[in-house]
Amino acid sequence: MTSKPEVYTLCDGKSPAGNTRACPDGCDGEPAHALCEEVLRLRTEVEQLRRAMTTRPVIDQARGVLMAAWHCSADLAWEILVDTSQHTNTKLHVVAAMVADSAHARPMPPWLRSAVLAARSRIAGAAPTSG
Repeated sequence: MTSKPEVYTLCDGKSPAGNTRACPDGCDGEPAHALCEEVLRLRTEVEQLRRAMTTRPVIDQARGVLMAAWHCSADLAWEILVDTSQHTNTKLHVVAAMVADSAHARPMPPWLRSAVLAARSRIAGAAPTSG
């Protein structure tokens, strides 16, 4: 005999503690609210993963540009991009797009070039070189 799977109704956004959240359906108790919280967490994770999938190609291209220009590893190129992003308060995919564009006869803006060279110096411990 097969048993029917349990069916849960998701909450209306009010936890027993009175917190409000934008929940998709209505629930009337703690187990359903816990399920709703998990659904919301997973939806957020899916959104983040989809965003990452759309920005990943340009980030990989930028890593390739840095690897070719400086004969560095993929990990070092990644660290340079992340460090540059953090020190310039610029989204990683925006930094990556400008670095990738520099391989197609579009020079990096001076502020970005300085930031990338500084990141390389900080991370690799090497003096900045042109390239």
